[in-house]
Amino acid sequence: MCASYHSSQKSFLYGSFFYVLIGLCISLIGLFVFVGNPRLTVKEIWPYIITNMPPFLKVSIVVCVLGMAISTADSELHLCSILIVHDLRESIRGIKSVSDIHQMRMAKWALLICGLLAMIILD
Repeated sequence: MCASYHSSQKSFLYGSFFYVLIGLCISLIGLFVFVGNPRLTVKEIWPYIITNMPPFLKVSIVVCVLGMAISTADSELHLCSILIVHDLRESIRGIKSVSDIHQMRMAKWALLICGLLAMIILD
């Protein structure tokens, strides 16, 4: 959230600038691939990009993809533990309210159990 009108205006300005910059970079990648080999079919484009890029960019792509996957898994596990500890426990009648510290401990245990079950199920 932004604190004022001016900070939100700056945020939208920066966001639109980076949107245009990222779109330009994506377009340049397509242009460079076309200039490098204009006879590629659609199925040959991605292997061509991977084989002809420097090793530093290959590592950067792997790190970015792993970071996105870990971030998504972390968000899903956090959502699952909060759903179990707070939402489901609050919906059950007759359970007395507990302190915040106890809720945090229950959320950590639920997160650990959900993560272990997810690894067992997906393995």
